[in-house]
Amino acid sequence: MIPRRLHKYFWDLNPVNLDAAKHPEYVIERLLNLGDLAAVKWVWDTFGRQKIVDVVKVGRQISPKTATFFTKLLNLKPEEVFCLKKASHNRPGAIWPY
Repeated sequence: MIPRRLHKYFWDLNPVNLDAAKHPEYVIERLLNLGDLAAVKWVWDTFGRQKIVDVVKVGRQISPKTATFFTKLLNLKPEEVFCLKKASHNRPGAIWPY
């Protein structure tokens, strides 16, 4: 269960029905991106360092700002983090190649 004090970060659904154990990636991404220090502490205590590392590395909803912060905090290499990889500008088959 998500603590009541963190419900404000899940405005787009009913947080009472959100099962953090079934959807840990969603909960971690949302709270790392939008949460305050208390929210991040709850994530750390609930899921542990390794799960946070896994989500930061592959999370598609992690913002670059959040990823950069947690990359430094968790001693990760930026090239390991999906959202910090540079997109290819040379896309084959693009209508407008510029």
